[in-house]
Amino acid sequence: MPVLTTKQKKTATKYSAYLLIVLSILWVGFVIYQTIEQDLQNLSFADFFLVAGDFLEQWPYLLLALGMILVVILSGAIKFSVMIHAKTGKWAIRDAIRLPIVGKYYENITPYGAGGPPYQIYHLRKTGMSLGQATALPIINYAFMRLTFGIVSLIFFILFPTVVTGWIRIAGYVGIVVSSIIPVAFIGITLSPKATKQILRFIAWMLQKLRIKKADFFMEKLSSTTQHYQDAIAEFRYNKTVLGVNFYLSMLSHIAMASIAFFVMKATPSSQLLIADFNYLHVTAMFLYAANFIAIIPTPGGSGAAEFSFVSLFAFYISGTYLVWAMLFWRFFSFYFIIFLGLPTVIISALAKKKRIKYTPEELHDFHAVQFIDNFYPLVDGVIKVVDSYAT
Repeated sequence: MPVLTTKQKKTATKYSAYLLIVLSILWVGFVIYQTIEQDLQNLSFADFFLVAGDFLEQWPYLLLALGMILVVILSGAIKFSVMIHAKTGKWAIRDAIRLPIVGKYYENITPYGAGGPPYQIYHLRKTGMSLGQATALPIINYAFMRLTFGIVSLIFFILFPTVVTGWIRIAGYVGIVVSSIIPVAFIGITLSPKATKQILRFIAWMLQKLRIKKADFFMEKLSSTTQHYQDAIAEFRYNKTVLGVNFYLSMLSHIAMASIAFFVMKATPSSQLLIADFNYLHVTAMFLYAANFIAIIPTPGGSGAAEFSFVSLFAFYISGTYLVWAMLFWRFFSFYFIIFLGLPTVIISALAKKKRIKYTPEELHDFHAVQFIDNFYPLVDGVIKVVDSYAT
């Protein structure tokens, strides 16, 4: 296999960034087309300006709905800033703001919302972090987001079991298992050295059976990265500040996201509401049932499931064209706004050059002879340390 020169590697990296941008734009275009087709299929354009004007007259509530998605972004930025500071001593405000934006962006355009953490890892790598550290931070954030989503949902499901019909209630509990319990359990397994050892052995066996070239080199890299990832997360285990910030701000993020539906409904003209006196807690509970139902549907952005669940649940309060418009405003704040904000962020991030730690040469000193004695142990290379740890 030919070895690439430094110039060729830089050119390949540049074109890879361009390709990532093009593919991202094409995929976003597909997702937006798919969701708009679902969102607008029941909308009569004859009533477009009339109905939209009625909603815009209640602009303070729409502004509050927008504020909720900004709370989600801000809480995510604070979490990443605190974790980065714990690792590097720097708050990295700009990178911390980008990370929740690109995370939500890729969650919205990938099935099961699985695309957020991988791109956050990619972005953190470009800041100069090691692969283990860059992996640990998004995984910690993802674990707390899934854990707290399950907790918030379960609390509302227990307190308000009758706000939805039986089959939606069942789908909500299935959604908790799929979107919260399984991911958190899997992450917990990856933190266990014994479980990880068995997984690595299975991967090595598969590579051997498939006769993959450079399998030993790949396993060495994978083992090293896994060890660094576990070490990076272990450093946070007793950091009460990092754990507390992640837990409480993740809870806040879910509550803010759930509040968008309530403020959109408040923007609906009272004359069009089937039930004028609706309760915040009931609406939030209904949204969480809908969100958990969406979680079990493997479509980008929950396309189709989001529209069905919103219309099915909130038809209890709104009907006709106003229901469709309420759903459309809700989708804008919870989905389209992130898409329009995230795409330029992804492009800027892809074009940005990877930050490198400035090399400072060591000062030269006069040579001195050193005698090695029995109780002197040289520092062990990181890779050897990893291999040794998994061999014992």
